[in-house]
Amino acid sequence: MLEALNGHLGEFVIVEHSELSTAILARLHPYIQLIGSVADPRLTLNSDVDKPPSLRRSVGQGWRLFSELGRSPILCLQLLRQGIRIDIDNCDGQLCVTPHIHHGWQLVALENDMRLFTGQKELRRAKALLNRANDYNANTEQLLLELSEIDMVCADLGLMLQDHTNNRPNEQLKKIASIDAQLQRKKQWLSQQYQQAMERNNWQYSANQPGCDESLYRKLEYYQLLSTPEMNAMVENLLLDEKNS
Repeated sequence: MLEALNGHLGEFVIVEHSELSTAILARLHPYIQLIGSVADPRLTLNSDVDKPPSLRRSVGQGWRLFSELGRSPILCLQLLRQGIRIDIDNCDGQLCVTPHIHHGWQLVALENDMRLFTGQKELRRAKALLNRANDYNANTEQLLLELSEIDMVCADLGLMLQDHTNNRPNEQLKKIASIDAQLQRKKQWLSQQYQQAMERNNWQYSANQPGCDESLYRKLEYYQLLSTPEMNAMVENLLLDEKNS
């Protein structure tokens, strides 16, 4: 799913449109299911004010569904699991297509889609990663996903430097190298966050404090309850002697 977010999630082409019927050809990934439904017009009058402008399409025209550049893949994957709603309305003989959720998704007309033909997909993905805001509350799973995404982009940049060194100007090579260095620094920060999240189970203890697991403290309490008072006093004396020495 992470690899699929690098391209379009779906492609739609209007093959028939009239007052009686409308037919749309859809091409989706195998794990995406298309569910068509007709909404009640009375329920869609008070729609979201923050909706983006609609995309007007006629017969023979179409659009592609993309995730927004710079948007966190975690958020896009969560929204994708919940379902993406696309509103299609009749507008003076044409179809007005609008994503129901403004943030996270983007509809691009087929004739204006330059993502598949620019040849600079690697640089665009790298810049989107650098512009993405740092999430200081991310869990270990989210951090691993971002680290894997950075590894994929860095590998693509490395191939660009190896395969086209003789055909690219020096300024573009320096730009690619600079972006790669920035990604490496961000990867280093994410790795530190991941290691800290793995080692520091509770924020009231330091990361290098031994025995910070609560289960160990509960186990010690059980030992104290089951042992004799003399044994507990002996352990306390040993700890005092060790501290004084």
